Amino acid sequence: MPHIQTLHEELKAAGRDDVVILAFNAGIDTPEVAKGLWDDEGFGFDAVMDEAGQDGANSVALGVRIFPANFVIDPDGVVRFVHVGFDEGVEEQIRGLLDLD
Repeated sequence: MPHIQTLHEELKAAGRDDVVILAFNAGIDTPEVAKGLWDDEGFGFDAVMDEAGQDGANSVALGVRIFPANFVIDPDGVVRFVHVGFDEGVEEQIRGLLDLD
């Protein structure tokens, strides 16, 4: 997720307050473990947790079964981009979608 942190920093530097990066944890960790990781890594974007795990309401609503999953959701709530997995270059795809190139 360091590449997502870099993207978060670029968005802030560009004054793009119309874009919010939000991480989603499907309860694989305890809240304490997840917060510790966040603090240790120094991530500056927010995270939420579905403590019910992959069968929780948020996981089901987003269709998340594999992690990590990245979404770009527009201000109207329309999902514009979905990427699942650790593939290199996903941040470049997101940059292109947000006209950050």
